[in-house]
Amino acid sequence: MRVLLFDHDAGQINLAQECLDESDYQLTVVNDPAVLAGVLKDEPPELVISNFDLEGGGVDLVNSLLALQRPPFPYVLFLTDEKNEKFAVDCLGPIPGDFLVKPIREQEFRARVTVAERTIALQNHLAAQQQPATDIAMYDDLTSLFNRQAIYEHALAELSRSQREKQSVCLAVVEILNAARIREQHGNETADLAIRFTARALRANLRMYDLVGRWMPSVFMVLLPGLADDSGQRVIERILGAVLSVNLRLPDMSLVSLEVAAGYTCVNPAVGLPLYELINQANAALVQAAALDQPVRVAVYRD
Repeated sequence: MRVLLFDHDAGQINLAQECLDESDYQLTVVNDPAVLAGVLKDEPPELVISNFDLEGGGVDLVNSLLALQRPPFPYVLFLTDEKNEKFAVDCLGPIPGDFLVKPIREQEFRARVTVAERTIALQNHLAAQQQPATDIAMYDDLTSLFNRQAIYEHALAELSRSQREKQSVCLAVVEILNAARIREQHGNETADLAIRFTARALRANLRMYDLVGRWMPSVFMVLLPGLADDSGQRVIERILGAVLSVNLRLPDMSLVSLEVAAGYTCVNPAVGLPLYELINQANAALVQAAALDQPVRVAVYRD
């Protein structure tokens, strides 16, 4: 992977070189803002690590990327002072990225680079999987999430990757339990609104490289790479909490609350279960979750 480091701090440069030299990275170090744009144009990197507080390393860097390139953009990891971290996030716009607060710690640096690598791999996979217009669309018209076929294909790819890299992965199914009742009592428009709202809540509360798609009319599939049982449950509970926190308002100003439940399963990469079996396990857990008498209904599959 091609990596561009823009910095003049010797300590940060040495740390980055030590970490990146251990893997298959092609590292270019630039410390002159006058030549930065030329390097971005002539040797487009996949990952940019930039000192946000340097001239040309923050907003100017983002503007250069937007002017020189088309999506998919490189992933940008900003190194910034604590007082500027909000600006570092806000200026990224459509460019995927993250930030680290200085002084940089080696373990945290390695973790952020791993996140960047996963995001880039997903971008490349999506670009490689683009289909001609005559083929079936990848996205669901109502929610703009992956449709059933697309989420299944991407889930297969993610499971294969997790096994190669020996990482766990969680698969969840999330259902709007009262979707049929909402449609019957309040009409199609309100039911569709409930589905769109749930889709937005799902996407907004996931990491950039998590996968989510509309599996059935009121059921969604979510893949959480790198998470084990406890971490997966916390993520899913947060998602359901976001859905439950807002009621749908009808034209007559009355409110409709959503009832949602989620079942999930986590797989050890050494086991290597097929995708259809993981889906069956998550569905079995969903049945258990739907029967729970509590606001946030989440259940995990147990053998």
